[in-house]
Amino acid sequence: MGLCWCPPASSSDSKERIARLASALRRFNFEVLIVPSQRPEAISAATSLVDVAAKELQWELELSTLPCQAGLDEKSLQDAYHSVYTDRCVAAEQSCLLLLSNREEAWSWLSTFTNWFLGKEPLELSDEEQIWLAVELNGFTLAGSSPGLKLRSKTSEMRAAVT
Repeated sequence: MGLCWCPPASSSDSKERIARLASALRRFNFEVLIVPSQRPEAISAATSLVDVAAKELQWELELSTLPCQAGLDEKSLQDAYHSVYTDRCVAAEQSCLLLLSNREEAWSWLSTFTNWFLGKEPLELSDEEQIWLAVELNGFTLAGSSPGLKLRSKTSEMRAAVT
């Protein structure tokens, strides 16, 4: 299961970003691209990624949306992850990638995602860097992430607070 930020393809720069993102994510063999938001810019970004993946990488992705739009509060995000994990990843045995088209939303989702699946929190990235992360669900381990993404263990943070 994975998560990524993908801006809508409105310029040649964003099209290049989408191509780099697709290339980085291809090795994880995601089958379903899930868009939590049904806003036009989110659907546009997802469609662009699906098109690039198919044309340039011969990688077919099924495009899907969440049945209801999740808010950005911790509970809504955890409910969304639980739904995708149980309904798609476990029950349907599909490898899923969540796509967010807004960088701030992607960061909120990433923070909850890394906490929920890995017990870690992401450290800030520069605005230039891509946001993506893949988790191996068999052992809840990090399978890969954008090169600049660093994660801090929640347990080491708690130990430091206790001492």
